Amino acid sequence: MFGIDALYIARFQFAFTVAFHILFPAFSIGLAAYLAVLEGLWLKTGRQVYLDLFRYWLKIFSIGFAMGVVSGLVMSYEFGTNWSRFATKAGPVLGPMLAYEVLTAFFLEAGFLGVMLFGMNKVGKRLHFAATCLVSIGTLISMTWILASNSWMQTPQGFTIEPGTGRFLPADWWKIVFNPSFPYRLVHMGLAAFLCVAFTVGGVGAWHLLRARREGREASPAVRTMFSMAMWMAAIVAPIQIGAGDTQGLNTLQYQPAKIAALEGDWEGGSRAPEILFGIPNMKEERTDYAVEVPLLGSLILTHSLNGHVPGLKEFKPEDRPYSPLMFFTFRIMVGIGFLMFGLGLWSLWQRWRGSFYQSPWLHRAALLMSPAGFVALLCGWITTEVGRQPFTVYGHLRTVDSVSPIALPGMATSMAAFAVVYFFVFGAGLMILLRLMGQEPVMGEPGPDPRAPTRTAGMRPAPVENGAVMQGGSGHGYPRPAHPDAAE
Repeated sequence: MFGIDALYIARFQFAFTVAFHILFPAFSIGLAAYLAVLEGLWLKTGRQVYLDLFRYWLKIFSIGFAMGVVSGLVMSYEFGTNWSRFATKAGPVLGPMLAYEVLTAFFLEAGFLGVMLFGMNKVGKRLHFAATCLVSIGTLISMTWILASNSWMQTPQGFTIEPGTGRFLPADWWKIVFNPSFPYRLVHMGLAAFLCVAFTVGGVGAWHLLRARREGREASPAVRTMFSMAMWMAAIVAPIQIGAGDTQGLNTLQYQPAKIAALEGDWEGGSRAPEILFGIPNMKEERTDYAVEVPLLGSLILTHSLNGHVPGLKEFKPEDRPYSPLMFFTFRIMVGIGFLMFGLGLWSLWQRWRGSFYQSPWLHRAALLMSPAGFVALLCGWITTEVGRQPFTVYGHLRTVDSVSPIALPGMATSMAAFAVVYFFVFGAGLMILLRLMGQEPVMGEPGPDPRAPTRTAGMRPAPVENGAVMQGGSGHGYPRPAHPDAAE
């Protein structure tokens, strides 16, 4: 049927579900850390604005976290239904690592998530802050185990292959977990999660700054603070991410040279290689059409030497080559967005120096336009990484064609169609809720997701003052609300 087989649908279905899923954990990882910073700053300074921002983003975090959990459950079923051969052969290695992720990370997150979401008025301030930090640590631990598992598939080591069955059996867990690509990919992914949230927060802040400007009023302290914190994050983390990407590229060149050749679109390779800025890789003719090249730059970027050797796709058998056209463009989109992030961070620093950081509509428009950039770069980086591993599931040892379940095309196509319909309805609705929450400006005394917190409406005046502080409704040990957003607790 149009040259499409069950393997193609199985791959596309997994890519489709992972593409949805990967966005929410990245958002949760970065936002949990941001919430911990906000609550820590509130406890240290007593400024109401940090508590308002914490409560504002906590509601958004709760929805994003739930969507991440739901989208992740589907993939575990796909391993059994669509990739049973892969699960059978790689299960002895990957199964324990995924179990460790549940035991050390998911239970930690789930155990303290309720306190974080609903315990603000029920436990002490320090205990609530500890719960927030533990949830954030749990998301980082979860990312660590997942990346260790995926990195082992990219650069496998520490195993033996059982004769007859072809199963991968653990021989050295230290080498399995700390495989050659794991440290580089862990740093790169962690920074990507922080940048996703930084540009989301910055975009939301920019939206409210622009709206306040249209309405002829000054933006609230909460809006100004969130925008300022996001742009500091962009200015600091974006250049670090560029450096982290460079080190990961050097690691990939050493362990997965075919991936480097494919994303570069370089067929000939060799020393003193050019950098192909633009072109259309042609897999049939074994060339890159319409290539725009910069001499020597390829060797300089990839090996940090003008005479360094760069691999070409012709050095690998046709059946061992990744699909270059897709990787060529996703890699360039990812890199281009990275430099745009860096540029926006520099622009924000310049506007701070000029004293017009909150009065520059063009900076705010740029930040708003860049708000989804982190997620686009994340998806492009994931596609580059995973497509570059092909035609293997376990690089160099287990081919994708030998990993798929023996399921006929009609059954695979039916499940793919069902997934597409359900995902677009369920996650489309979730995304609309998130955007609606982000479209509401944080207010003084921002209510959190606590079910006992009072409901606030637009234009509502602060509660009566008692002993010079506005009191939060709820339990008898509720937190006091200062009358001014910048006043101390």
